[in-house]
Amino acid sequence: MAPVADGSYGSVRADPVRTAVELQRGPVVGIRARVLSHSMVATTWALEFAPPPPFPHYPTEMVHLSVFADGQVVTVPVGPMRRWLHRYPQWSVTEFVSYRGDPIPWLFVCGGLCLWNPDDPSHLRWDWPLGLDAYVAIVQRHLWMEEFCREHHSPWPVEDTPHGRHPGGKPYPILTPSLRAA
Repeated sequence: MAPVADGSYGSVRADPVRTAVELQRGPVVGIRARVLSHSMVATTWALEFAPPPPFPHYPTEMVHLSVFADGQVVTVPVGPMRRWLHRYPQWSVTEFVSYRGDPIPWLFVCGGLCLWNPDDPSHLRWDWPLGLDAYVAIVQRHLWMEEFCREHHSPWPVEDTPHGRHPGGKPYPILTPSLRAA
């Protein structure tokens, strides 16, 4: 019996081809998806996002989205080399081989996009109960905002999750009432 295509971790890992088809039919517009690889370690899709309708001159954005066996999800931009404001530095082979922690922080290994601050309240972060299409919508929005910043030489166009920490170690506060209430 085929799994229900609900965007859950189980259905996504069980049937990656169906997941690709469902992502293209889902609520995220202008997306093409295909399976690149599927193994016990991870499933990876190639995703292409068409430019946003108000900015047809924006480039088609390409990423590899990987779902690892431990449930971690990482998205890495591919294609032409460009400056990325919110991307983790990719670990070297030496860093990966010498790592002794558990679980493996795939965001650092792969040089994935930083889509939210891990210290944010849960309602401002993505997790599996929201479904993979909600994650993909966050990726698409993030890519478009990155391009906006590059094109206009401007800061992030909306309040973003503050990155880094105050010198005292506490996370930066969320400033706008609308984001605090989100």
